[in-house]
Amino acid sequence: MQTIQALTWVDFLLLGIIAVVMPLYGYWSTSQLKKDVAAGRKIELKPFYRETILFLWAPTIVLLAYWLYEGRSFSDLGLMYAGTVANWIGLAVAVLVAVPLLLQVKNVQSKKEAATAHVSAFEEVPFVAAILPKREDDYQLFKLVSVTAAVTEEILFRGFLIWGFSFFMDTWMAAGLALVAFVLGHLYQNNGKVLLQVALTGLGFTLLYLLSGSLLPAVLTHGIIDLTIGASYWYAVKNTAVTA
Repeated sequence: MQTIQALTWVDFLLLGIIAVVMPLYGYWSTSQLKKDVAAGRKIELKPFYRETILFLWAPTIVLLAYWLYEGRSFSDLGLMYAGTVANWIGLAVAVLVAVPLLLQVKNVQSKKEAATAHVSAFEEVPFVAAILPKREDDYQLFKLVSVTAAVTEEILFRGFLIWGFSFFMDTWMAAGLALVAFVLGHLYQNNGKVLLQVALTGLGFTLLYLLSGSLLPAVLTHGIIDLTIGASYWYAVKNTAVTA
């Protein structure tokens, strides 16, 4: 455990914003979208995607700028290539995760039955389905959202929160608390099954970070998962529409 005196008032402010304010704002800001989905109204995705990108990058840029101002090492945020065996194993895990997900994308692209089943599965989580891309222009912007989430959420919820909470508790307890904040940040999805998947996936990202010593494997894995979720749904919708 590190000494609390090393934290500045800006650190405390950022901890509060990331762990408390961001999850609450995310939940509140999607409340109208949920009402629209429940009422069967169409959602314009591009404004939602742009807001999400800004929402995630704004605190990340502030954090990184403050880190530079304080002259801190970015390795404290996990932003380095560790070059260890564990780091290579972490990168290998990212590749292994990518294989079945890419095969799923290929499957829904080429087989109508798989595409139909994939779209039907998302009907059980209507809000999640509603915010996934269904048009080419939305899909292109969604890819930027996916990369943004992979980079910023890992820096904020893994790198910074674990670092900050470690001043009050041991590293693994800090990681557990950061994971809770990460899950709370996805409460807007409003589905128990989806939130369980978020928790398990977040746990995987946390283990990749702590065991490899670098955020890079977690960022890559996070990006692969988000990108392939969007790609699978987009191609499934496209395949179903074309062949219907």
